[in-house]
Amino acid sequence: MVMIWMFSIRFFCLLMLGVTALCMPAQAAPLHVNSTTQIYELNSVVEHLEDKSGQLTINEIRDTESSLQWLISRKSNPNFGFSQSAYWFRITLINQNHAAARLSLVINNPLLDQVTLYKYSSDKLLEAVETGDRKAFSQRPHEHLSFVFPVTVAANEPLTLYIRVSSEGSVQVPLSLYDYDYYHHYIEEQKLIIQGLYFGVLIFMMVFNLFVYFRTKAASHLFFVLYVLSAGLLLAGLNGLGYKYLWQPFTHFQQHHIAIFTALSGIFLSAFIYRFLGLQKKKGSITGRLLLIVIGAFILLLLLSTLIAYHDSVRAALLLLLVPLIIGLYSGLKKWNRDGSANTYFTLAWAQFLIFLLAVLLAKFGIIPRTFLSDDILAWTTLLQVVLFSMALGERMNGERKKRIQAQKQIIRMQGLHKKELELQVKERTAELKLANEQLEVLATTDALTGLYNRRHFLNQAQQLINISIRHQHPIAMVMLDIDHFKEVNDSHGHAAGDHVLRELSKALAMTSRQTDIIGRVGGEEFAILLIDATPSMAGMLAERLRGAVEALTIAFEGTPIPLTISAGICTKTISQKNVPVLDMMRCADSGLYQAKEEGRNRVISKPLPETQQG
Repeated sequence: MVMIWMFSIRFFCLLMLGVTALCMPAQAAPLHVNSTTQIYELNSVVEHLEDKSGQLTINEIRDTESSLQWLISRKSNPNFGFSQSAYWFRITLINQNHAAARLSLVINNPLLDQVTLYKYSSDKLLEAVETGDRKAFSQRPHEHLSFVFPVTVAANEPLTLYIRVSSEGSVQVPLSLYDYDYYHHYIEEQKLIIQGLYFGVLIFMMVFNLFVYFRTKAASHLFFVLYVLSAGLLLAGLNGLGYKYLWQPFTHFQQHHIAIFTALSGIFLSAFIYRFLGLQKKKGSITGRLLLIVIGAFILLLLLSTLIAYHDSVRAALLLLLVPLIIGLYSGLKKWNRDGSANTYFTLAWAQFLIFLLAVLLAKFGIIPRTFLSDDILAWTTLLQVVLFSMALGERMNGERKKRIQAQKQIIRMQGLHKKELELQVKERTAELKLANEQLEVLATTDALTGLYNRRHFLNQAQQLINISIRHQHPIAMVMLDIDHFKEVNDSHGHAAGDHVLRELSKALAMTSRQTDIIGRVGGEEFAILLIDATPSMAGMLAERLRGAVEALTIAFEGTPIPLTISAGICTKTISQKNVPVLDMMRCADSGLYQAKEEGRNRVISKPLPETQQG
C-alpha cells in the first residue's frame, strides 16, 4: 500500500511539472517567415495572456507588457473552455528576405464573439481589425467561413501581432498561418469541396428518407429527416456555412443558433428513438416516459434559448443531449440479438456518436485540448450516425417487407386451404342440392302412395313420347285400367287396406310392363300406361297379360285375402294420324274401359283413335 501511495505521489509531481513546463512564463521566439514556406508551425511561437477582467486595452497591454504573465502556448489550438475572461495572443514575425511576405492568419473557430487583430511594426500601430460573429458577416476582412486576416510582413522588419479574443461560448482559438496564395488557392477550395461532399451526402440521406416516408407514412422516417435537417443546420452553423449562406443578414440569430439547432436536434432525435423502438405501443414504458420528458425539456429550452445567456443555453442543450444518446445506446444493447441487422446498425450509431460527442463536450468545457478529434469529428461522426441510422431504417423496412411477404404467403396458403375446403363444401352442398332437387323432382313427378308417375307428369311425358312416335312414324297405344269393385274393398276392409291394394297393384303393373312403357296413377284407382312401339295386336296382348297378372295376385291385408281384378281399355292410333293430344288418347282408352265395365269387368276392350279426334 505504501509503494502504491509513493508511486501515485511521484506520478502527480511529474504531471504537475509537465503542466508547468507547458504553460510557463517565458519569452517566445520570433517566427521567421519568407515567400516560399506554405504552412507555418506555430507551436512555441505564440504567447497568450488571460485578462480575467476583460477590460485591458491594447495600450495597457503594451505599456505593461514586461510585467504581464505571458505564457508560451505549446500547442497551436489553445482551448480555455467556457470562460468569461478575455484572452490575448502575441506573435512576432520577422522577414529577413528582401521581398515582403504575404500571409494569411486563420482562426478556425467561426463562433467566437469578438476577435480583434492589432498589427505593430516596432512601436507603430499599422492596423487594427475588429471582427467576430456578433458583427455582420460582410464586415470581416475576408468573407471566409473562419476568421481570416491578411498579413504582410515587410522585408527586414519585425511585425508583432496582438489578438484579443472573447466569447460567451467555448473559447477555442485554433491559430494557423499560411502563405497567402497557398491558403486561398488550395486550402480554402479544398475545404469547400469537402464540405460540399459532406452536406451533399446529408441532403441525399434526408431526401431519400423523405421519399420513403411519403411512401410508407412511417413516422420514424419523418423524425429522422427532421433530425438530419436540424443536425445539418447545426453543423453548418458550427463551421460557418450557415452564417455565410443561410442567415447572414440575421446577426442576432447567429448568437443563438447553436442552442436552437441543438434543441431541435434533441427533440427530433428523441422522437425518432421513441418511434424506432415502438415505444408508442408500450403503455407505461419508463424509457418512453423519459424520452417524452426529454422532448418537453428540449422544447422549453428552445423557447428560452434567446432569453437566457448563450453559454448557459448551450451547456444545458449539450448536457441534455446526452440523455437520448444514452437511452438509444442502452436500448440498442438491450435488444442486440433480437432485431437482427437493424438493431446492430442502430446500436453502432449510438456507440460511436456517444464516444465522440463526449470528446467534443470535454473539449468545449476545456477539459481536453482542441484537436482534430474535437474539431471535425463531430461532423463526421454525425454523418456516420446518419448513415447507420439510414441503414437501420432500411433493414427495418426490409424486415417488415419480409414479414409482409411471409404473411401474404401464409394468407395465400390459408386461402388455398380455405379454397379447397370451400370447394369441397360446395361440392358436398351441390351433391346435397342435386339430391334434394332429385327428391323434389321425384316428389313433384311421382305419386306419393304408389311411386308411379302422377297425373301431371304422366301427361307431360306421354305427350312428348307421342310426338316422338309421330315424328318417327312408330305405332303407339294408350291403356286405361281401373280396379273392379274398389269401393267395396275400402268399405269392407278400410282405407288402409285400399292403400295396400293400390301399392301391390302398382308393383304388379311395374313388374309386368316393359321398360320402355310409362305408367301413371291418373285417378283414385285409375291407372294409365303408354305403350311405345306397340301395334294394336301387341297392345292387346300386353294389356291382357297385365289383366291376368293382376287376377293371379294373392293380396292379403292383416291376414284377410283380398281378391283383385281390373278392367282395361286400349286406344290405338295409326301411323298416319298426326298431332294427337294425349288427352284424346286417354279419352279413347277410357271409353274402352267403360265398355269393359259394362260387359262384366275383368276384361280388356281395344278401340282405335277416331279420325275426328286428330289435332
